[in-house]
Amino acid sequence: MKKFGTILNLSSLIVIVLFFELVKLNNWNPQLLVYEAIPFLILLISYIQSFAKSGAWKFIHISFNKLDENEKSLRLNAVRISYSLFTIFILAVLIIYHLLDLKLNMILIASFIYLAHIMPAYILSWSEYNKN
Repeated sequence: MKKFGTILNLSSLIVIVLFFELVKLNNWNPQLLVYEAIPFLILLISYIQSFAKSGAWKFIHISFNKLDENEKSLRLNAVRISYSLFTIFILAVLIIYHLLDLKLNMILIASFIYLAHIMPAYILSWSEYNKN
């Protein structure tokens, strides 16, 4: 269930960014952005179910000194992998935006910030970590 929630969370984040860009690039009616509420609600609900209730968010953000050796290793691995992937992903997006001559917008930047904070929990949801 956590893996499904992770996929749902990431997918809804992508839909939010892509839909915003489509409205902007195609000069569609800005009132269509009301439909951004649907993936935003899915993002919020999947975050609560998959990360807040599971303890993954707390585990990533708790003081390192409060963890045992196994938890420290698990967390360091999740953070290392997630920030490596995050860096590659962000650079790829920035290159694409530059090549397409697109301007960065606040939706994209806010998504990057959210992704930076949640990505270690994404990695944990695919690992053996289970605090339920």
